[in-house]
Amino acid sequence: NKDQWYYILPNGDLYRWKGQSNVIQPIKTAYARATGEPLQGDLIVSLGEVDGPWYYENPRRLNARLFKTVMTGPGALYDLTKPGGSLSDNPEEALQRLTGSLFGPDGQQTSMIVTLTEAAKRDLRSALGRGLLGKRRGAVFEIAEESGINPPADPQLLPPPLSWVVAAPPAADPPILKLGGPPIDNVAIDEEGQITLFRLVGLSIFVGIGLSWFSFRSVYITIMVFFVGGISATASLSFVYWGGQSVDAVLMSMPSLVYVLGLSGAVHIINYYGESVSEVGLRRAADEAIKLGWKPCTLAALTTSLGLMSLYASNILPIRKFGLFSAIGVMATLFLLFTYLPAALQTWPPRRFRKGSASHSTSTQRIVEGFWMRLGEVVVKHNVVVAILCLISMVTVGFGLTRINTDVQLLKMFDSQATIIGDYKWLEQHLGKLVPMELVVRVEPKMMQSSDGDQDGSTSQAFPLTFLERMEITTAIASVLENRLGGGGDKTVGQPMMAATFTQELPPPGAGGRTAALRGAYDRQLLTHRDELLNTDFLRIDNDDASELWRISLRLGALNDIDYGVFVDDLKQAIEPVLAAYQAREKILQALASQSPDSTPRNTKVLLVGAPFGGDKKMLRPDSAS
Repeated sequence: NKDQWYYILPNGDLYRWKGQSNVIQPIKTAYARATGEPLQGDLIVSLGEVDGPWYYENPRRLNARLFKTVMTGPGALYDLTKPGGSLSDNPEEALQRLTGSLFGPDGQQTSMIVTLTEAAKRDLRSALGRGLLGKRRGAVFEIAEESGINPPADPQLLPPPLSWVVAAPPAADPPILKLGGPPIDNVAIDEEGQITLFRLVGLSIFVGIGLSWFSFRSVYITIMVFFVGGISATASLSFVYWGGQSVDAVLMSMPSLVYVLGLSGAVHIINYYGESVSEVGLRRAADEAIKLGWKPCTLAALTTSLGLMSLYASNILPIRKFGLFSAIGVMATLFLLFTYLPAALQTWPPRRFRKGSASHSTSTQRIVEGFWMRLGEVVVKHNVVVAILCLISMVTVGFGLTRINTDVQLLKMFDSQATIIGDYKWLEQHLGKLVPMELVVRVEPKMMQSSDGDQDGSTSQAFPLTFLERMEITTAIASVLENRLGGGGDKTVGQPMMAATFTQELPPPGAGGRTAALRGAYDRQLLTHRDELLNTDFLRIDNDDASELWRISLRLGALNDIDYGVFVDDLKQAIEPVLAAYQAREKILQALASQSPDSTPRNTKVLLVGAPFGGDKKMLRPDSAS
């Protein structure tokens, strides 16, 4: 639980802390330390005299298990080629199967594939975070550093123009850890969003204070304006917390928006205040400013909030949250504008207004006012021409709406110099494609032959599939994809991985005596290793209906401009004929068996429409059928 804290004593007793995470707690903690008062907590577990001091030495060792499975290239290659392994007599074939996923094209570069536990998925930064902005570094980076592999250099946190003159953090010395995959994308977009927020905060403070001072030349007014904008931005984030939500990458741009709108409202009220000083005097100026400004400021905030609330109609949760909480934050600025700001102006009237009347305009103000007056005169004098030009501009700009292209590729949201982009380029150049595309083939119990070769009560078909034949479904699909979308086709996908990747080469199809005996022996051998296959990530049993789930893992290029809608259509067109053939298999075999004297489909004649007479047998393979 992120909102719960724990502490451990030197004897290994682990407690749940009773304190609270709020602004008052540090004061309470400091007082307790000064008076020697012990921490208050509930005992969770005693880790013992042996393990307790070890955990106390480094409490981070108490982490939940973060990694479900870890597969390394050398480890997978050893399992395939070790004595008694599936490919012990053919190491070249073993390396070829793993190339593009665990080994690079040259056979020298290797990688590891890690799957995360549910605990790690709930808090990806605990496993994969880079440790930016005071956050703890993820377990992957800690383990890599202990192994002599350096993390990438920290990014530049300063905003322009400061980043132009301040040197960036030094580059890390090789070897450098390279990471890729959907969890990495999620962590990276979160971290880049926080870096952007950090830069925006600094830039917003600099611009807000600078413009306020340049416009009013008053320390009091500058502080008041900045206070309104800063508290408004902070309050907008607090609404997210009280709403039981979390800040995502889209919502991170909300504080800057509310900050700018808060500054704008404060400037309007102060301008009304300056005019009121000249008309009613300093004593009544604050009241008069609110009388003049409450309606336009309220209407401006209301219309802006309504526009933001329109985003709540989106089906995308981050956009809905941005619209809702930004609208609430904008309306909340009115509270500061109508309470704090007039009170501050009344309590600390700016020096330029203390004499009871507004001071003379500065040269800058006179230049700006003169410009707008002359522009207004031109607009009024030539109003028809201006209206026509505005309409033409609206139509011209609106035409761009027809040219808008939508894009949902997450990696395109990153700057070209982002660490994750550099990692993906390196990984795809030295290893293979990275973006996973998973296919899962469900084989229902009614289609499966029992392990003893006989039909059990759950099998309702006359010709159920053996374990070998069920595995061949995945190899047939993978073969089609390789020829259509892989190296034999348009090279959209990389080398697939499946359960058959870690077995011996499958025997050829056939029902003849020798072939049938070979396939039967191979099927029995596979069944003896069924539990080993179930321990991989490529075969599972559905707990609901005992169906077998066969996984085929494909890889797409992360930086390729792939239209995923078109790709999914191509994928369906490639594999649906294979699935349709297996779905029609039972009906075809029963029809053949009904015409045979021994009620089996053996030795029956079949006409394959479209197959050439005397043609190559390769034409009859699933990957060559059309």
